[in-house]
Amino acid sequence: MSEALDTVWTRLEAWLTTHFLPVVQRGAPQATLAQILRPGLSPEAVGAAEARFGFPFPADFRASLLRHDGAAFWPGTEDFLTLEAAWEDTRMHREVLAGRAAGQGPEITVDGVRQVWWDAGWWSLHSDGGGGGLVLDARPPEGGVPGQVLDFDHETTDRPRRFVSFTAYLEATLARLEAGWYVASEWLTPRNLLSPDHPAYTEDDYATWQARQPR
Repeated sequence: MSEALDTVWTRLEAWLTTHFLPVVQRGAPQATLAQILRPGLSPEAVGAAEARFGFPFPADFRASLLRHDGAAFWPGTEDFLTLEAAWEDTRMHREVLAGRAAGQGPEITVDGVRQVWWDAGWWSLHSDGGGGGLVLDARPPEGGVPGQVLDFDHETTDRPRRFVSFTAYLEATLARLEAGWYVASEWLTPRNLLSPDHPAYTEDDYATWQARQPR
C-alpha cells in the first residue's frame, strides 16, 4: 500500500471513529468501526474478482480492498459497494448493454474518457439507488488515466472524469469530512441535502459553501 493511500485511510478511520461511531452506537452500543468500514479481503478473493472482471484492478484500488471491502455507511448519498455487490452491479450493466438492440453507436472520446453508456473496463464503485454512481475505469482510451473515477448516469452517455485515481477520490471524501460538509449526526448527509430547517443546511454546493467559511 502506498504511503498516500495508507495516510488517507488512517485519517478516514480516525474521523469516523471519533465523529460517526458514537452516532451508530446510539442504536447499537456494541458497534465498532468494523460495522462502518467492512473488513478487508484476502488477495485470493481480490484476484478472483479481477478474473471475473477481465482486467486487473488499479494498484491503489486493489490495495484498498485488502484493507476495507466497502462500507456499511459512507459520506453522501451513494453506497460504497462491497466487492461482490460491485461485481453484481458491473455484471448487470454489461448485460443491459448486451441486450440493447441499437448498441452504443460510434465511440466518442472526450478528455481521455469514452462517452458511451457502458464500457467493459468499467467497475462499479458506488450506487445511488437510482441507476447512477461512480465507476472505476480500468482500461481508459488514449489520453485517459488508468484508474480514473467517472460519473455514471444511466440516462445519458455524458461521462465526466471526477477524480484521476481511487486515492484522489478518497482524499476528496476525507477533505469534505474534515471540513464539516457531511453532518455526522445526520448519518453523513451533505449539508445541501438536509431539511431546509436544519441548522446545518445550506443551499450552496460544496465549493461555494467552503469558500464562504472563515479562514
